[in-house]
Amino acid sequence: MRKPTPRTSLGFTLLELLVYSLLLGFVMFCIYGILVSAIRYFRTEQAAIELQGAALAAVSNMSADLIDTDADTIAITNGTTDTLVSSGTAGKAIKFASPRTASGGFTQDGSGNLMWQKWVCYYVDSSNWLHCSEIYFGTGYTPTAATSTAPANTSAPTLVQFQASSNHRIIARNVSSSNGIQYTLTNTTTVSINAWFEQSVFSNASGTNDNKCQIQDQVRTRNN
Repeated sequence: MRKPTPRTSLGFTLLELLVYSLLLGFVMFCIYGILVSAIRYFRTEQAAIELQGAALAAVSNMSADLIDTDADTIAITNGTTDTLVSSGTAGKAIKFASPRTASGGFTQDGSGNLMWQKWVCYYVDSSNWLHCSEIYFGTGYTPTAATSTAPANTSAPTLVQFQASSNHRIIARNVSSSNGIQYTLTNTTTVSINAWFEQSVFSNASGTNDNKCQIQDQVRTRNN
């Protein structure tokens, strides 16, 4: 009598294939979720670093300009109608005189006094971009020429005139639409800068921007 030979399996059963497919799908789903989270985290952190760097550079730029000015030339306004705010009250735009020439240097009169050269204005437009605009003396605005006497803040050009000036540049984007940048003349010689920036990388459940930062600085102006 012949003994039965064992049956050799030539493949998987349908049930085994179904189980293996489900397990493989579950593993791939987990890997995909981890990969998406890692990419989201990397992009969010990278955007946060870039936003903070741009914010620091913008505030440093403003502070460097304000150090050169005289407090008597500073006009802080509400940023829309050129209405001056009272001392100690925060405003959204700032105008002041600067002794820096077009090349970034300084000139002096025969007595060694610095010569004031131009008006400078920092303002945020409707797109939440921070602008720096300059108008040089003697170009149709008072004073009519560079002067060794610091001009009064009341003689500064209007915000509309600054916006129309060809000498302007964009300092930063992504200024917060809710808080913006606020300037306060805290005493006779010190300007406080409080700047908020925000950037949306991914939408979230609350609808708010993922990246936000706030930069503060206090600048003591030149004393003549």
